[in-house]
Amino acid sequence: MTKLLTSIFLLIALITNAQSVYKKSSDLKKRNKIKQTDRYLLDKSKSINPMLFGSYVYDRNGRIIDSKKFLPNGKFSSHSQFEYPNDTIRIKILFDSTGVEIKKIEQKVDLSEKEIEREKVDDKNFEYVYDSNGNIAKIYKIKDNKKSLLMENKYNDNNYLIQESFFEFKLDGTKIPQVIIYTRDESDNILRITRMSENEIEYIEFYTHKKYST
Repeated sequence: MTKLLTSIFLLIALITNAQSVYKKSSDLKKRNKIKQTDRYLLDKSKSINPMLFGSYVYDRNGRIIDSKKFLPNGKFSSHSQFEYPNDTIRIKILFDSTGVEIKKIEQKVDLSEKEIEREKVDDKNFEYVYDSNGNIAKIYKIKDNKKSLLMENKYNDNNYLIQESFFEFKLDGTKIPQVIIYTRDESDNILRITRMSENEIEYIEFYTHKKYST
């Protein structure tokens, strides 16, 4: 049994400098006039055919306004819609499988034009290395005055992530190398995400995109 380094990814979210993740994602979809993205999952251990895993609709500003997710067997998982009163708040509206509203949740986002200052994380257990554009390139774990590489990221010329390399750990402490490869088109839209474990493909996600006509 392996354990994903969730805490590492949470720290990454805290120390991103440049625009917020929400802003960068919405800007990309706005620029490319993305109206809808469908996400298909191919789990090689369970099926040979990709299954629809999620369907997402965006407004003309690139903000997600509708999200439908499905289980690997094709059954309903969740349905949400989103409203944006301003650039820092969005309202998530949850529905059941019959379309009946369940509840509303207020969420904090940042869709403003401001740049996010890189937050200083006072943690002597980790060391972060940034590239010249402020992207996190490497994360090291520090223990007993020794450091070991935990994660390495690669980006394309437009600063979009194209590869993550990291480790999962077994209960006995054995490190299992993991790689996630992001295949993008010429406009930086994600076409495919390939997850590999010990050089073997674990699963593949495929993405299709529909655009606004004008």
